[in-house]
Amino acid sequence: KARRPMVITTLHGTDITLVGTDPSYYQIVKFSIEHSDCVTAVSKSLADQTQEYFRISKPIEMIYNFFVPKPECLNHKPEKTNFVRGNEKLLVHASNYRPLKRSMDVLKIFHEIRRVLPVKLLFVGNGPEIGSVRQSVIDQHLEEDVFFVGVTRKIDPYIACADLLLLPSQQESFGLVALE
Repeated sequence: KARRPMVITTLHGTDITLVGTDPSYYQIVKFSIEHSDCVTAVSKSLADQTQEYFRISKPIEMIYNFFVPKPECLNHKPEKTNFVRGNEKLLVHASNYRPLKRSMDVLKIFHEIRRVLPVKLLFVGNGPEIGSVRQSVIDQHLEEDVFFVGVTRKIDPYIACADLLLLPSQQESFGLVALE
């Protein structure tokens, strides 16, 4: 007799905070969780949220995200001189540019910081709101001070060159960019 394969469900933030809260997906997400042999989450807060929102009594195991930095990026800012000169500082924001990530707030923070420090801003990633961010940069005539890298699988050098990483997310169960 053939055995059924083990079903493991791993929860990430958007599974619950975005997809799971959409009424059209609620039942399928709840069913998937309840009929899994094992459920894992990247943080305790996400596990608690899931159990409360979906009324799940099944235990959820924590397997925290991890990241192994590239040795060539430790104590070295390999990309920094591509964006800043002299004593300028570099602010970096990396995300998937959804409303939850508050990317427009990054521009507001940038304006406040540049009042007191010589600073440039680097956006890494892509998503539905990146067009609005780009347009705002153009409207504010910031093209010389704000850079866009787009999607990259090699995020390490960009995160490593940050003097300050800006992550004003409205909610994160476990922000992988902060770990990186």
